[in-house]
Amino acid sequence: MLIHHFMDAEADETIPFTPHTAWTPGEDKVPREITEFITGTASAIRDMPATKYKPNLTRKGMDAMTELRDNDEIVIKPADKGSSIVIMDRQQYLFDANRQLNKIELYTKLDEPIYKETQKEIGDILDDCNNQNGFREKRTTVTQILAH
Repeated sequence: MLIHHFMDAEADETIPFTPHTAWTPGEDKVPREITEFITGTASAIRDMPATKYKPNLTRKGMDAMTELRDNDEIVIKPADKGSSIVIMDRQQYLFDANRQLNKIELYTKLDEPIYKETQKEIGDILDDCNNQNGFREKRTTVTQILAH
């Protein structure tokens, strides 16, 4: 609904990392077809039979997972390689993270965030690519989606 509401609006400067909003356009701003599609889809989802969840762990295993998750003295994270997980002592994890971040040959501490400049630079690069290589503009509107 939001794309239809804003598809003719000028692009405002967006601020990255802002909280999600629950705003939606008024009912009078959304075409009847879209409202009917959303209503029908929501109804179909509600009418779907609920599938029973069958855990692949025993009750004892679930309790152990909960105990690990709630333990503030450890950090649980995916391993760098493979599909394993790593459980580390939180103090050791923080020590290793700070040790890596303090390597001045790898990282430079910033006085302030640079995302606005970076966002503009990326936009300029994409514009140059579009102009030089003839990239096709990919503006998709609800009407284009519904036409296919």
